[in-house]
Amino acid sequence: MRKKLCMLFCVFTTLLCALPVTAGADVGPKDEATICLANLPEGSYYVDLLYINDYKSRLYDRNEYRYTAGSDGALLRPADEAALRDAAPAGWTFVILDGTPAPTWAHIDNNAHTIEYGYFGLPDAFGEKALNQAKRCAGEVSEADRQGRRDLRDVRMVTIDGEDAKDLDDAVSLTVKEGRYSLGVHIADVSNYVQENSALDREARERGTSVYLADRVIPMLPPLLSNGICSLNAGEDRLALSCLMEIDQSGNVTDYEIVESVIRVDRRMSYTQVKRILEDEDGALREEYREFVPMFEEMARLSGILRKKRQSRGAVDFDFPECKISLDRDGRPVEIRPYEHNVATRLIEDFMLTANETVAQHFYWLELPFVYRVHERPDWERMEKLDIFLKNFGYHLRRGREGEIHPAQLQKILNGVRGTAEESLISRLLLRSMKRAAYSVECAGHFGLAASYYCHFTSPIRRYPDLQIHRIIREFLRGRLNENRIE
Repeated sequence: MRKKLCMLFCVFTTLLCALPVTAGADVGPKDEATICLANLPEGSYYVDLLYINDYKSRLYDRNEYRYTAGSDGALLRPADEAALRDAAPAGWTFVILDGTPAPTWAHIDNNAHTIEYGYFGLPDAFGEKALNQAKRCAGEVSEADRQGRRDLRDVRMVTIDGEDAKDLDDAVSLTVKEGRYSLGVHIADVSNYVQENSALDREARERGTSVYLADRVIPMLPPLLSNGICSLNAGEDRLALSCLMEIDQSGNVTDYEIVESVIRVDRRMSYTQVKRILEDEDGALREEYREFVPMFEEMARLSGILRKKRQSRGAVDFDFPECKISLDRDGRPVEIRPYEHNVATRLIEDFMLTANETVAQHFYWLELPFVYRVHERPDWERMEKLDIFLKNFGYHLRRGREGEIHPAQLQKILNGVRGTAEESLISRLLLRSMKRAAYSVECAGHFGLAASYYCHFTSPIRRYPDLQIHRIIREFLRGRLNENRIE
């Protein structure tokens, strides 16, 4: 009976993931042809192509074509446009989408030369005022920008992200002295460019977050910012908010600073590269990054210490398998591959969690207005129903002295089912029996992480609450949080 239940659940999940992706609305007719973007800052750009035909079908070319905007701001020369048109499939025409992922549908206005996007009602096109503001911010970090900031450009640091990531909003650094770790988590200072109540801010607030789909991203900020001046690209000066922590061998943060900084990332690493260096001991990669290998090894050790501490206090670790869905040119799933969690993904997760807790605790004790990420204790009634179900598999939830459920109890169940046929079923039921995490101005702790203080500090490019937290931090550091401002 147990195996049948688990098999049925797995079959249902597989069918759900394999549902085809369909267009959100009709695309424009074939005779509405190419749009060539203009008035762009001089520099290099990537172009995505969206093909449409008489049947209002669509093809999306996800290859990146690099073009350079000249001093006149025109992206494509006539020869470039002719070459792309010749390369289009027979019977198809195309729309050029610069700097943004292709939408699920596009309405093309040849007179205004604009594109409106839609996907389940999600906004994608940015307003003219927001785009103009983004263009004005898209230059280099100036000397004036650096004034009053901690200069950390000589500190060795790296970004570690997925291979196809473009919005790199966090970098990490680590040194070890006399057995004590100096961990730096450096987050892009998006609040320096997105001013409160500006057109950019209104656009970001409307979206709330970036939305990640199978083959594209609907960004919270224009790509000129999220992939440009706000992205911690290697070898380029960037403004950041840095959480600099001293950590002992038990994983305790013994001292810390939160500072405005200017940084320069040394290397852009991928999860796969770091995993191959640390777990596979790839000789070629270890030689290529030999100056960074000792730091990666210390990062892995510190990650283990932080994770062990978090587990010892009872944090719940839902290790759900994730997958990468590959689509064909029609947007239909053709392959589902498992997404591997490895030493690189774990160490970034551990470092970001530690920074989030440190920042939240700091502002809690300052008794200043703040935005916390809270996860309340589950209702016992739901836990009681879950307990009845778990007894069929030989498991039991125990209540504490005051009648509450401790997160360590749930983790004990997860450890017990690991590797069994019922692991997937029970893990998901445990998750659904808990309350949802939410944002709050009250610090109510985070049940799942077994943390007394928690916030979202590390992703201001793609989460609006993080951006709001950065504004609070900067105003506090600059002494602007007076009584009038707090009210």
